Amino acid sequence: KAGLHYLIPATSSNRDFCKLLLSSTILDYPTPVLINWGAHEEANPYKQHLAKVETLLAYLKRLKPISKEDDLVLILDGYDVWFQLRPDVLLKRYFEMNANLDQRTIQAYGQDAFDRGDHRTTVIFGPDKICWPIDFSRPACWAVPHTGLSPTAFGPEENDERETHNEPRWLNSGTIMGPIQDMIDVFQATLDLIHYNHTTDSDQFYFANVFGDQEYARLSLDGELLENQSKERYREEFHVEEDPPRQIPEFDVGQRTEYHIGIDYFSAMFQTLAFYKQFLAWIRPSDSWATKEDENGDVTQERYGFKVAEDISKSLTPFAAFEASPPTSISNASVEYPKSWEDVSLCVNTVTDLAPVTLHFTGEKALRELWWDKLWFYEDGEELRKASLKMPDRPISEEPIAGKMWYKIESEDPEAGKGGAWADNGGWHSWTSLCKTYEDQIFPRKTIKKKGPHRRRPSLSFTYETAIFFADMDGPSSDVYLNPATIGAAERPSYQKMGRLVDRHLDISFFGTDAAAHTRRSVGCVARPGAVASTLHDLLRESGLCDFSVFSLGVSFFFSAVAGLFFCILQAFFQPSGSTCLHKGRKSTKPAVSLKETLPPAYLRMVYPARQADANFCKIILSGAILNYPEPMLIGFEGKNKHENTDSTLDLAERISQKTSILGIDKHLRNISATRDEDLVVIADGLNTWFQLRPQTLLDRYFESNRNADARIRKELGIMADTLKIHQTIIFGAQRDCSPWNAEDPACSVVPESSLPKDIYGPLTDVEAGEKQDRFTKHRPRYIS
Repeated sequence: KAGLHYLIPATSSNRDFCKLLLSSTILDYPTPVLINWGAHEEANPYKQHLAKVETLLAYLKRLKPISKEDDLVLILDGYDVWFQLRPDVLLKRYFEMNANLDQRTIQAYGQDAFDRGDHRTTVIFGPDKICWPIDFSRPACWAVPHTGLSPTAFGPEENDERETHNEPRWLNSGTIMGPIQDMIDVFQATLDLIHYNHTTDSDQFYFANVFGDQEYARLSLDGELLENQSKERYREEFHVEEDPPRQIPEFDVGQRTEYHIGIDYFSAMFQTLAFYKQFLAWIRPSDSWATKEDENGDVTQERYGFKVAEDISKSLTPFAAFEASPPTSISNASVEYPKSWEDVSLCVNTVTDLAPVTLHFTGEKALRELWWDKLWFYEDGEELRKASLKMPDRPISEEPIAGKMWYKIESEDPEAGKGGAWADNGGWHSWTSLCKTYEDQIFPRKTIKKKGPHRRRPSLSFTYETAIFFADMDGPSSDVYLNPATIGAAERPSYQKMGRLVDRHLDISFFGTDAAAHTRRSVGCVARPGAVASTLHDLLRESGLCDFSVFSLGVSFFFSAVAGLFFCILQAFFQPSGSTCLHKGRKSTKPAVSLKETLPPAYLRMVYPARQADANFCKIILSGAILNYPEPMLIGFEGKNKHENTDSTLDLAERISQKTSILGIDKHLRNISATRDEDLVVIADGLNTWFQLRPQTLLDRYFESNRNADARIRKELGIMADTLKIHQTIIFGAQRDCSPWNAEDPACSVVPESSLPKDIYGPLTDVEAGEKQDRFTKHRPRYIS
């Protein structure tokens, strides 16, 4: 047997303290002991931080003789931490973290050095993305290990001068867990540092220095590793040519440096929020599309999929207290509550794909208000607290963890109750005395809940579809067609059930603003050193539209034409009546795989409004050619840019009038035979667009988007959607703002909400932020582009 002690350094109560107390009560943590409760807040920072470390150390020393050797102590800051998972998950992750960190130490220094120096990890601190207080000459900043996360876990510019890109490799002293004796050793070493050399008002500074000395001593076992790490740069050091200055600790003979300290790098136990907010998301796991196998047996996964970890799924269910003691209030009695962790909202670290046990609100303290109602128990907090107090005493876990049965350490005082807290001087404080004043700021306003499922419970059963992010993009077989056979007939609206075979429309067309009729010509694109250039072969070579290079892509078009001619001959011989080559003005390539002859052919057509050619125009031509898109129809094209010095990034509106563009596109589409209504048309700005994926992927996502939109329409309108034939076939790009804004314009005021999560950009999603030119950066895109 072993026990878990729970300590909170706090001198008085407020609403943030009560949020921590409420979350720990609902999730069945031990009754906390309040350290330094009721003490006078020292104005002198030195005395204040000294008191925090001293009083915690004194209480730990009192615990030692009355506790088991293997008992663990959890210490949390009293005013900016919440729980969202139960203590059995915390214990499992604590031991798993220790084992992982021990294995990393062994790999770095060898088993002999590990055993000889007793480099075990037993005391876990929370992580930080910044070494605070900032002074990268300290070993606490430069000598500590890296996290083991991918070098690009936080983006391609990780570890630059922006803290959001940093690894969470530094110590945060607001959350700590470890065995009693090892915790005593760490606190004693920290207190000694404060007495010896008080230089700042942060207790974290001294805890971090103890950790830094430990890691420097470990690095000293490997001279090369020590040298390499001492030369790493941080923040402003990127701009310094010489090696950055580094403090080198001087240890006395026999001085202890090993304190078994480790950091929760993966935020499995403790999630700090400073510089981490944009990598956190509130997710209800049952809303995610889980990993599955497609019809070919290949494993696919949705981009935003999240699966509850095994340690969470094995934990007592979130509303277990209601199973033992059903809610008594009229408003809650008839509500159906979630039966598993899959059905409640959890804060998830999207980098590590873990839901942390605790949230520690470092940095932006305002999030303590903005995120409180996101916690899975918020709506039912008052009833859950009362029901939790009636839960029978039980082990933290029904099965051993690390070879022991774990219990909550509770006072044996007959006057002690539940739901409150003990002070380190022995006094009992009930919930009423601590938090009654703040209940209206913690619990939601009381409303009568309608009978039926809990609002956080999923109400839809999704039909799983092939993930568009895993569309086949390898080789010519996926270049030019959509295989409707991959879409079940029952899933397709009636207007799509026949399916279609989409070919590339190979003819290049030019539609001048003053042309009475359009002519068809071929296009060649070439590259030259230092720039991208394009030419319109035959028609425009003489005009000098784009310079030629000896490495002309025209060669590839020649061989493509030969291959196409050979195919046409074969098709005409074997399918004279169905040959698309025999139809004037429509050439097509044969798809690399054979589809059923019953599928009618359809063409993918590209239309680019572009008045003149420049480097940007040539980029869309080049990217389309490389990725095997159909050659485009150019609308309003006049030839070579006559103003070589014109800024090529000017908006399309400054290059070609909108009226001319729309009229040209309209005339082109009307010239296409009405029998070609199954064809698909892509209209792309000819001066501001590039392609990076093949047309097969574009088609896959087009039909996927239509099916999802139709499903939403049917959900909202029911049978009327089919009766009125309301469905989606035309897709525009999306942008974050409606420009120009007009509240009376339906294009601004009545467009649907984005289907992206409401907090995908953090708690300020859809709120104007930043400078004027980018104030919409946190808006979800929902307006037509």
